[in-house]
Amino acid sequence: MARIVVMSGYPAAGKSSLARALAARLGFTYVSKDGMLDVIFRAMQGAPGDHALSLRCGTAAWEIFWALSRAGGDLVLDSNIKRSDPYEATQLARLSGRIVELRCDCPLELAQRRHRERAALSRPAQRMQELEPARAAHYEIPLASAPSCVWTPPVRWTSTSSPRRCSRPSPEPRLAAVLRAAGKAVYRAALRDAAVPSSIG
Repeated sequence: MARIVVMSGYPAAGKSSLARALAARLGFTYVSKDGMLDVIFRAMQGAPGDHALSLRCGTAAWEIFWALSRAGGDLVLDSNIKRSDPYEATQLARLSGRIVELRCDCPLELAQRRHRERAALSRPAQRMQELEPARAAHYEIPLASAPSCVWTPPVRWTSTSSPRRCSRPSPEPRLAAVLRAAGKAVYRAALRDAAVPSSIG
């Protein structure tokens, strides 16, 4: 049976940094919807500000993301899945396997600042420049499809004089931080439900 870790939380809450490190540690396949969006947008020669093309590429990226999610194997799924969205909720319900939701928790103000910084880091496919509270509220709803554990990112991005030089810590300290912040007992309990070897962490 496939073992699937589904990331959740605000955009720019640190999901991708944690998901990549977690996939490498567990030996799972990392599947990123935003990564697919960026590749498709570049292949279509999209320009910054072309929101119509970004939306079409995003639709294609979602379809590929869900197709890969159902293809089998042990996965870490990295995307902003909204339980309140009928399409996304339906696709989530179609997943088969032992599923663990790993939620990245951080203050909304921090996620909003990170979101603005990320928009300045040459992400031409990113349509939303601001994380508005009404939009953020959709990501506060747990996916409720699996046991959850919570990670509060203890590491902050450091803004320098140039947005392009915005630095981020390496993944390993983030992975160590999730084990401390979520608590090893809670973390292991969630991964045990997904049949992940207990030697992790």
